[in-house]
Amino acid sequence: MDLSELHMLVEALGEEDVAGLLEIFLGDSMDQLDVMRGHLDTGDMQALGRAAHTLKGSSLNMGAAELASACAALEKAEDVDTARGLFPAVEANAAKVREIFGAELTKLQASAA
Repeated sequence: MDLSELHMLVEALGEEDVAGLLEIFLGDSMDQLDVMRGHLDTGDMQALGRAAHTLKGSSLNMGAAELASACAALEKAEDVDTARGLFPAVEANAAKVREIFGAELTKLQASAA
């Protein structure tokens, strides 16, 4: 994952603000994954597409391009079976982003202390 987008945010906004953005992103991304799971369970493809779109946008804003790409594929899924096949890639990318962003958040919080 390329952290240059995140580093540009730090330069523009400062460490404290970016730490806050990371906290929000980490919490919201978990919420969106839960929402997507629920929509997969109910087969609500429109709602699943909206949730995938939301996570795609926030991922792009934070520089998590691979997660955004996985969400874009899920957003375009035309049926539940296809979506279920794509969802593990979203989960795997989200886990990787959480790990990396969690480490970055820890660094930012340590330097602010």
